[in-house]
This record gives sequence, structure tokens and C-alpha cells, in this order.
Amino acid sequence: MLRGLNMFVLMATSWAWATLLVVGGASLAVSPPTGLGPWKGKIVVLAGLAGVAAGVFVFEVIVADRLFPKARRPLTLSVELFSGAFMLIFTAAAVFVWVSGV
Repeated sequence: MLRGLNMFVLMATSWAWATLLVVGGASLAVSPPTGLGPWKGKIVVLAGLAGVAAGVFVFEVIVADRLFPKARRPLTLSVELFSGAFMLIFTAAAVFVWVSGV
């Protein structure tokens, strides 16, 4: 009983966290705030895309792996690696644009 409750709480909070990352990142990527200067809008868009990828990653690693424990491991591993790579790439791109001022 307690193990099931713990699993439910873990999945519910992880689902909420992933949803917040995806929705918040998508809203930043689609309509970045104005008045930030000519290049700061790019940083916000890249950070928003990184947030979307982070939300997908959190959902895959915490929620989907527990909901579907018998899924083929090569498939789940490749999807997790791609979303994690996109998260790192967009984060690195945002930092590069911020530091270089491109």
C-alpha cells in the first residue's frame, strides 16, 4: 500500500514538473518577451527549447519508464539519449549566444 502511494506521488510530481517545463519552455520559444534587446530574444527562444527538451527528458526517465517497464530498452534508451542531447545542445547554444553576444 505504502509503495503504491509513494509511486503515485513520485509520478504525479514528475508529471507536473515535466508539464511545467514543456509548457513554460514552449511559451518562451513561441513568444519571447519583447524589449530585451536585439540578441536577448534568441537566448530566450533557445532556453525555451531547452526547457521543452528537459520536460520530455524528465517525463521519459521518471514517468514513462515506470508506466511501461517492459518496453524495449534500446528504444527507450535512444529516445532518452536524443532528448537529453537536445537539452544539452539548446542549453549550450543559449550560453554561447549569451557569452558571445551574437
